[in-house]
Amino acid sequence: MNRKSFLSFIGLFPFFYACKTEEEPEEHLTPVLSEEEKEYKNRLERIDEADGYLIENHKVFIHLEHTSFSSLKTEGNFVNLYEAGILIVRVDEEEIGAYDHCCPHRGTIGAWTYHNKEFRCGTHGNYFSLSGDKVVQCNSNSTSGSLRAFETQLYKDLLTVNLL
Repeated sequence: MNRKSFLSFIGLFPFFYACKTEEEPEEHLTPVLSEEEKEYKNRLERIDEADGYLIENHKVFIHLEHTSFSSLKTEGNFVNLYEAGILIVRVDEEEIGAYDHCCPHRGTIGAWTYHNKEFRCGTHGNYFSLSGDKVVQCNSNSTSGSLRAFETQLYKDLLTVNLL
């Protein structure tokens, strides 16, 4: 087993990269990818080029650099991802949220506008916040409250939304 293989096997290769010897030219040394980085690259390869997202095992993986989602770089912009049943919004510079796109009042899914951290359903004009206070369910005849939020995780330019 050569030095690189041994260090990779015991998980220390990245720490000893600077200690390479002359007989190990740099072009032969490949960095060891973390599990998170491997998963990231694998997901990006599988995301549909045409749509920019992948739905799998109750999760939605969204490539934020895709043209369908590039508007999410700007605070206050949102995308209604009908196939997943979610509204994705750039809440502020640090946060991207995902919320149920079904109106708690009458179940409308396509008439949303967004302003000041509230979604407004265009069907009857009701406002629903993102605060998490008094979460109301789809088609429950509620005219106020908060939309149901989904857990999000951002790694580089890949947003993961957990639909459970």
